[in-house]
Amino acid sequence: MTDDRPTSRVGTSLGLLVLATVCVTVGASLVGVTRDIVSNGGNGVSDVGALFRDPALRAAFARTLAVAVSAGLVTLTLAVPAALVIARGLGRDSGPTLLMFALPLAIPPFLTARTIGPLVQSLASAPAIRDLTAGVLEGPAFTLALIYVVHFLPLVTAATVLSLRRADPDLEIAARSLGAGSWTIWTRTLMPLALPGVLLGTSLLAIRVIDDAASPTVLGMQDMLAPMIWRLNAAGQVQDAAPAVLLLAGLSALVVAIGWSSLRPRARGIADLRAGRTRAVRHARWRTPAIAVATAGLAIALLQPLSLAGLVIDDLAAQAQGSVAQVASMPFVPVFEPLVTTLSHAAMAGIALLLLSGLLAPAVRAASAGGNVARALVTALFALPAVALAAAWVEPLHATFPASLADVSAWGALVTLAALKGLPLGVFLVATRSFPPSPDLRAADRTLSTGRRGMQPWRAAGLRSGLCLALFLAGAATLLVEVSAALIVLHNPHDHLGVLAWDGHLPPSDWRTAAILLLMLTLGAAALAIKAWRVSPIRAHVQARVAGREERT
Repeated sequence: MTDDRPTSRVGTSLGLLVLATVCVTVGASLVGVTRDIVSNGGNGVSDVGALFRDPALRAAFARTLAVAVSAGLVTLTLAVPAALVIARGLGRDSGPTLLMFALPLAIPPFLTARTIGPLVQSLASAPAIRDLTAGVLEGPAFTLALIYVVHFLPLVTAATVLSLRRADPDLEIAARSLGAGSWTIWTRTLMPLALPGVLLGTSLLAIRVIDDAASPTVLGMQDMLAPMIWRLNAAGQVQDAAPAVLLLAGLSALVVAIGWSSLRPRARGIADLRAGRTRAVRHARWRTPAIAVATAGLAIALLQPLSLAGLVIDDLAAQAQGSVAQVASMPFVPVFEPLVTTLSHAAMAGIALLLLSGLLAPAVRAASAGGNVARALVTALFALPAVALAAAWVEPLHATFPASLADVSAWGALVTLAALKGLPLGVFLVATRSFPPSPDLRAADRTLSTGRRGMQPWRAAGLRSGLCLALFLAGAATLLVEVSAALIVLHNPHDHLGVLAWDGHLPPSDWRTAAILLLMLTLGAAALAIKAWRVSPIRAHVQARVAGREERT
């Protein structure tokens, strides 16, 4: 049997130290934004308040809030009935539901805006629709809200379906036999189960809408908070964007505070997470961060050979370009260099997320006060919009690094930002999947391996290979879809593959190639990460033991 003792103090302390370092770094950037506001506002509180009473800023805040609330309400109205139907049809199979949950997060919304934008604009221009939405949302704002509804409807539906999987059909049958109607069953049994998924889905929708600067600019909308921050930074008015940055961060924090019960990471998963008096379980407490550090170190060591291989490929391509005249006309060639640059930094983001998640998981899993602090800080980091962080880091990057390192520092900031935005997901994956073997599994190990106790380190690492792959792909996909932050922080945004897919001024062939490559990479990463994470380590370990015993006998 196991007990509920806290996790290792060393792992918890190390995780809290890393988390405190990250929070101090992020907090220092926000302090810099506040200092810019104070310096622009003069010496009085009234002067600072006048910056927030700017009519353009207030209109952008109201427009952002209206689009987010409208998209959330319409999506919620459509998603809940669909989730009730899907939950009955899928049963216990969560694979399609997880894929449906991941697709809106893996696909940038601006691709949906470019694809169905003309159709939605023609629908929104109908007289009946204009009369219905008069005074609430009009013109491009209504079109943008409809695009967000279409894009994030699978996300909210899947989150609700995952919550409804805990519903007991026998309880519903018993309630109907006692005379309960559909409304009573929904309010008393199904709605309490669906509420966490509804809060999670709508909170993610609102955060992505608030933090999106690429989709509104596709429709020509510049009067929202995120596009306003991007426009001011592009014009060199970094300090003038400080009030909009704080408003954007506050609005996102409000959304996370409302959905706190569903957004916070799990404090308790499997009972063996914290426990055990046996030697194997005590060693498993430090095994997860050790494996994460070792895997990240190996990946970092492989980056140099891969970069050398990329240089060799570039030299060969340059030599062959003079002899092959048709290469210059191929649609893939203009996108090749941004593709290589983006993929290399996406790999760095995956390594960073793998390392941070492994280090922070013991602190987040702890049942002590340190665990509560760690969970609160991780959620607070998730509440900070990527656009706000990118805008807060622009001026410190310019002041700290010389011009020769401008591109390197900008890409490093984007990699760090992608790792921070993927950190809640990474910690959740580690906390719910990396657990030591249960007593029953250890007994099965001793039976199937003729009394051999424990587990070899390479076998333990093999059981966590799916988790490491899922974390790596999640971090890489996060950098690929952070187009809004790339527009702000990068000196040459067109080095990012997503920015090429966003830019409507490119030739049609280049835009289509960039969009197809971006979709293939993000969707492939999402599908492969789900498949890797769903592989049960206990089942795989027992199957390997059984197969080895059958071969020996």
